[in-house]
Amino acid sequence: MEYLRPGGSLFALAFRERDAVQELYRAVSAVSGRKETAGERLRIAAAGDDLCLEPEGEPGLVIGHWMNLRGEAGRLPWERLFPVEPFRERVSGLASFRYVLFFGAADVPDVTEFPLGGAGLYSSVTAYNIARGHSRELLSLCRRLSDYGDFVETVKAELKTGEFPEIAVKRAVSRCRERGVLAELLTLRGREAAELVLREYRAETAMLRERQLGYAAGVTEGMARGEAYGMARMVSRLLERFGEVPEPVARMVEGERDRKTLKEWGVAASEAVSLEDFLCRAGCFLSPDPSGRK
Repeated sequence: MEYLRPGGSLFALAFRERDAVQELYRAVSAVSGRKETAGERLRIAAAGDDLCLEPEGEPGLVIGHWMNLRGEAGRLPWERLFPVEPFRERVSGLASFRYVLFFGAADVPDVTEFPLGGAGLYSSVTAYNIARGHSRELLSLCRRLSDYGDFVETVKAELKTGEFPEIAVKRAVSRCRERGVLAELLTLRGREAAELVLREYRAETAMLRERQLGYAAGVTEGMARGEAYGMARMVSRLLERFGEVPEPVARMVEGERDRKTLKEWGVAASEAVSLEDFLCRAGCFLSPDPSGRK
């Protein structure tokens, strides 16, 4: 299988050369305790955020990444652990191990294991936090991964200044190029690298906005339910001054969740002189006919 390029991410672009991919493969194999045969040939594919590495005669590795450019979620999102598998039609064997390299919060461990017991496509998933100060052994074994991490951290620092994302990323590209970080890549393909970073930033922003809207909707719904419950309790307490509230009436009040209705019932309960009067005012049954007919 030929190496498919370009990939759909900065990670795939950074590891576009076979030597860099082999170095990454050896580093991940070393820190994970996985047997790595010297000189074994790798079949390599890039798709989206992932690289698939298949050594001949051995289970493959799928290595993904997450830049966490917004820094709002310090822990790896579930969808980054188990994305839609892009390699089923591209590799000859079954990829048995998945690794995710991500920039997590300071309190996130260097390594998090997710044993799957051999179910599904992967037998296990391992996440490495490669944020500054973490996973030093892994980064020391792969210079390209260390440079990649340095570049991403520089981008995140520039984004935190509050500058427009396009300007912040452009500055990060320039500063890393001057410092010799991914210098060749950023010199030859700096514009493409910047666009890939901005694409990831926009994707993370959209994901964050969707979660915030979902959270806000959940909070609003929860507050509405809580307010309705409180209003129903208030109506019940007002009715208790007339004595024990019949069970059908109690169920009716406590089961009502329309706040407009509960507000009207609250006014009716506060002005009523008896339970029957409340039911009439609330429109729960017709008032008796003055002539005595039902």
